[in-house]
Amino acid sequence: MALELIFDNESNFIDHNEEELLTIAYGDTKYPHLTRLWDDFYDNPIIYYNFLNDIVHELITIRKQLLAYEGKDDLVSAIDRLLPFFSSAYKQVKTIKCISD
Repeated sequence: MALELIFDNESNFIDHNEEELLTIAYGDTKYPHLTRLWDDFYDNPIIYYNFLNDIVHELITIRKQLLAYEGKDDLVSAIDRLLPFFSSAYKQVKTIKCISD
């Protein structure tokens, strides 16, 4: 996996084939937190609690865009997997530590 996401005993990941989620967002002012995550992707980033709710909303926006394209089901599924993880960390006021390949 390209990036492992961890808080407490919970974990999730962004796999190599799912990195496109971040490249779609990259540089777009609507996605500042996903852009930052891509900038730091290979430097074991830390995602602080105060950004998690914004990341959830950025992912929801990208998900809506992806639904208009055929062949993006894998990315929609990745977002569907990541949303509850980020939301849970936000609700529990947790920082997510990331481990890069």
